Amino acid sequence: MPEFRILVADDEPRIRSFLRRGLSLEGYDVLEADSGVTAVELTRIAKPDLIILDWMMPGMDGPEALRQIRKAGSIIPIVFMTGRDGLAEEGMALGATDYFHKPIEFILLLEKIKTFLPSKLILA
Repeated sequence: MPEFRILVADDEPRIRSFLRRGLSLEGYDVLEADSGVTAVELTRIAKPDLIILDWMMPGMDGPEALRQIRKAGSIIPIVFMTGRDGLAEEGMALGATDYFHKPIEFILLLEKIKTFLPSKLILA
């Protein structure tokens, strides 16, 4: 049984699929959201251990989803990802834990995720 649950929120199905497959192979339970609204709702209901959050999504974008998650009192690590340059400082100021630029190098993302989660999965 997976030790940690990760929510991947991105409006691009290929990116969600890529991350779900890779993270599942590493032993994580992966939830998917295709919008900021769904990400906020799944965070409230499923209580993931970490969120990977796309910046640009239709309806509610990543920054607004982050604001709502933090406003609800959540301290879950949130990693922003985007293909746009120059947003790292803004994302961190909003309360993100880290920031990655698309395209994501999966091994680097995985290494960073392991620094945010307790070590029991790493030692398994």
